[in-house]
Amino acid sequence: MKPFLVVAGVAASVVVAVCLPFYFVVGANSSLSSSAGDWADFATYVGNLLGPALAFVSILLVLFTISQRDLESRKRDQLANVEKAEEAVSHWLRRSLPATQGSPREFGDVVWGLVKSGDADDSHLRRANERLLELVCHYSETIALFGENIDHHFIYRFHYKQAVKLISYLEANASTLEGMAEPSLALCRQLLSPRDDA
Repeated sequence: MKPFLVVAGVAASVVVAVCLPFYFVVGANSSLSSSAGDWADFATYVGNLLGPALAFVSILLVLFTISQRDLESRKRDQLANVEKAEEAVSHWLRRSLPATQGSPREFGDVVWGLVKSGDADDSHLRRANERLLELVCHYSETIALFGENIDHHFIYRFHYKQAVKLISYLEANASTLEGMAEPSLALCRQLLSPRDDA
């Protein structure tokens, strides 16, 4: 809303800037005319000066509207990227892992602590964690890009909290992952850190 107020202020300033010189040069020492010709001359003067100036202001408004539309479009694209990354993580968490005993366990149940990680086969769990690390790194990047362009709101907080929980799970299991897991997780934390108060 502020840019519209600025443009309205500029337009008002232009009107005053056009009318004041006429008043001080022509009208300050003159009485108010009742002649139609005098008013026609004044209207011609004002119209010739204000027309181009207000046209310029309207061009500024059009440019501002276009930039706002582009900004909103970028935000929608970034949100779509976040949701796509979140869907990839969710899809991976729904996969089944062979269990050490009994029926297979859903990977998400292990990640969210609903079943013990020891209930799943170690080699399958390790590979699932490695793939989850890749997906969480991408997810964190998309959240960071999205977060830089918005104010705090529900959508960002939801994704932020989910990413932090996934990072915490992977940090707790970093010893079972490849050597670059800890630096990757630290980078994920760093990407999300500017918005730690979310």
